[in-house]
Amino acid sequence: MDRCETCRNQMLEFLYDLLDPAEKEALLEHLNECPVCQAALRQARGQQSLLATAARMGFPAVRFEPPVEEPEVVPFQPAAQPADRTARRGRDTGQTGRTSSVDGHLSRVVAGCWLARGVPGC
Repeated sequence: MDRCETCRNQMLEFLYDLLDPAEKEALLEHLNECPVCQAALRQARGQQSLLATAARMGFPAVRFEPPVEEPEVVPFQPAAQPADRTARRGRDTGQTGRTSSVDGHLSRVVAGCWLARGVPGC
């Protein structure tokens, strides 16, 4: 990046005194030597003045309000069921039929929560 481009990229930081001392010194050295960047600095100071004037103006008809956040609606997608439901029913643990009873209770609890929260489609 050439010195003029670096100078132009740091112009606003310079105007608002946000540069490190070494960056500020390098920019000032370049400004002393470069009439093009001196003109750019004059233009930037004019823009700074316009912004300061606009910041002091009153705009009674303008109101800023935070946006209303809409809750995200996520469509219900049932979990994939295994091909052989008897394999899930506790054959290994000896609790035949217990899983389907728990599934039934769980689905009623989930549906009740959705209804209480107002999820569309329930």
